[in-house]
Amino acid sequence: MLPRDSAILEALRQKGSRVLTFRQLAKKLGVREADEEALRESLEALERAGEIARIRGEQYSSIDL
Repeated sequence: MLPRDSAILEALRQKGSRVLTFRQLAKKLGVREADEEALRESLEALERAGEIARIRGEQYSSIDL
């Protein structure tokens, strides 16, 4: 099962988790390998919405306004 956008944002906002690689984020959220492409699509949608930033390839960070 894929995590909701709110769970992705929470994982990125947790203390000590300012920047996570795709693999770290998938592991933290318990995403199965079969669901990784769907997670990438969710991350891209959050990036387009301005909720997160992609940094150096597959590293992600929340954008705190």
